[in-house]
Amino acid sequence: MIPLFDFSQKHPLVQLLFLVFFMVAGALFSILFSQFIGILIWGKEIVYFNIFDQQNIQPEVISFQKLMQLCNQIGMLLLPAILFAAFSGKKMGRFLKTEKLGSIITLSITFVIIFAITPFIAMLQEWNASLTLPIWMEKIDIIMKTMEEHAAGITKIFLETHSATTLLLNIGLMAVVPAFAEEFLFRGVVQNIFQRWMKSSVWAIVITAVIFSGFHFQFYGFFPRMILGIVLGALYLISGSLWVPIFAHFLNNVTAVVLSYLEYNRVIDFSAEKFGYTDHPILVVTSVVGVLFLLFLMSKHCKKK
Repeated sequence: MIPLFDFSQKHPLVQLLFLVFFMVAGALFSILFSQFIGILIWGKEIVYFNIFDQQNIQPEVISFQKLMQLCNQIGMLLLPAILFAAFSGKKMGRFLKTEKLGSIITLSITFVIIFAITPFIAMLQEWNASLTLPIWMEKIDIIMKTMEEHAAGITKIFLETHSATTLLLNIGLMAVVPAFAEEFLFRGVVQNIFQRWMKSSVWAIVITAVIFSGFHFQFYGFFPRMILGIVLGALYLISGSLWVPIFAHFLNNVTAVVLSYLEYNRVIDFSAEKFGYTDHPILVVTSVVGVLFLLFLMSKHCKKK
């Protein structure tokens, strides 16, 4: 099938602008669609309820917030990526690299990598959270902290549940959907665009990771998320399959969701946010060296295949 519009003939900057246009249009549509459905199901009071001003939040409000997040993930991230790939001048699967699954060995190494990098990520998280901006950026600092508190508040509301059914729904909403949506967009499309633009796999991975982290608008978690983005980009490059970083992203998110559930239900006696944290420099260095070695092993395995 000949595409209606071939993005492969356009400059990478033009491609990025088209992608941003798709994302903005998708975001607007997802907001309108979720509000329309929300009003039909729960009414205007639930849809326009200020979730940050009340202590006792109705279950219907939480349900609507989850619907809105689902629509946003699909409309702003997943659909624009698929639409862009459809106009890439290649078969969609070939452009996104979804035509082949990772091998059992590749996925097994990926599994180990996600948990091996945890001490380094947790250390970075602790350091990043302690950063303070200079006095002349005080207003920006207040805005960013407020945004992060709002994001953390919504996440906390979503995760605090005693229901196993709600846990499964949270896994779908906060692990499965983001893994697909974010990897399709950032690794499948953005990294491919910068690969062509920069003519360098390393720069493509790093720039995409910076954009990926910045997109979440959480400065005090920017650096650990950027490192995770670099790992995901490396997995995509080495394996040649988008399913590998999707699997890694899912593992990272589902671990956080399950640990938060266990913490809230007092099954574990440590904070989910502290999972994997150590202040021992040798363990942190071992974490980084171990991940680099595992990526090397994966590279050797994939080259043989």
